[in-house]
Amino acid sequence: MIAHVKGQRIRPRRRAAARRLSTVALAAWALAACGTKVPVYSPAATISLPGNGHGPGIGDMTYSGELRRFIVPAGDGGRLYLIDPGSNRVTDTISAAGGRGVTSAVYGLGFVFAGDPGRQDLVVIDARSREVLARRRLAAAPDVVRYAASQKEVWVTEPAAEQIEIFRVHPSRRPVLSRRATIAVPGGPESLAIDDQRDMAYTDMGTDKTVAVDLIQERIIGRWPDTCKQSRGLALAPERGLLFVGCHGGRVASLDVAHHGTLIGSVKVGEGVDAIAYDAANNRLYVPAAASGMLTVLSSAPSGRLQTVAKYRTARGAHCVVSDGAGDALVCDPDRGRLLVIRRGSSPGG
Repeated sequence: MIAHVKGQRIRPRRRAAARRLSTVALAAWALAACGTKVPVYSPAATISLPGNGHGPGIGDMTYSGELRRFIVPAGDGGRLYLIDPGSNRVTDTISAAGGRGVTSAVYGLGFVFAGDPGRQDLVVIDARSREVLARRRLAAAPDVVRYAASQKEVWVTEPAAEQIEIFRVHPSRRPVLSRRATIAVPGGPESLAIDDQRDMAYTDMGTDKTVAVDLIQERIIGRWPDTCKQSRGLALAPERGLLFVGCHGGRVASLDVAHHGTLIGSVKVGEGVDAIAYDAANNRLYVPAAASGMLTVLSSAPSGRLQTVAKYRTARGAHCVVSDGAGDALVCDPDRGRLLVIRRGSSPGG
């Protein structure tokens, strides 16, 4: 998911939105700079996942604006849960895999693509009928699955093989996946973010470097220092040209992807950072810390520098989060087989 920026004129509406975003960011920045105590909240609600009460693990979660659903992969027989952000209800449960279950799933071209490490497959599911249409054997066990819309490709991280495997999607009633390339990522890759605006991808090397990959050339073009000892989660703000990097040891960094990954700044959070998420509409970065059971909410100044604006009590082991980009987020509580609903200022934490 990262260095050429396509020029484009900003329409009046987008200018207005940018001004509002800058105002919100500056206000949050000024408030924190004045030494105001960071408020602590509790989740607005919890969502129990049917048949998932034994803590089999909740994997990498994504959101599809086209489906208007959170896509939540969990172990427990390879289930995928589709959740409506409006009602916070599970609208569908899909049996997608077996063995160790599903690690990650993403929407694209009318399909849901899911990684099945037990069978070492990439699973293709019809997003409308929920039918499993195809399976594609992978070179190694999958971890994170992402869809590159600009190339009509599915990118799959395979940490055990230290590589990313890439497939071109040929859509039809039963789509065909043709292997395009593999990209070696020594020491990684863990996370993956796709930047369709710049025809770039971003991943990590598991150390103190974030990797920039050209989507078209399908090769690494940059290795950017990110202040981490063990980089893990990634979240992208493409309109702002920012990439946020979560460090497992308890830090978040912001990089300028439009200027060769220049480090803008970093801030401390709780230990045990894994998946992170960005809400563009509200300029909020969600960072769960599994060790402390606390979610830190950050805003970024116009420069990209980060500032803590709120915290939420979650649960120990809560390591992943997803945002719908419009104010709602879900934090995983894998030990209890449930999700915690985060809304801005949900309720006093006490």
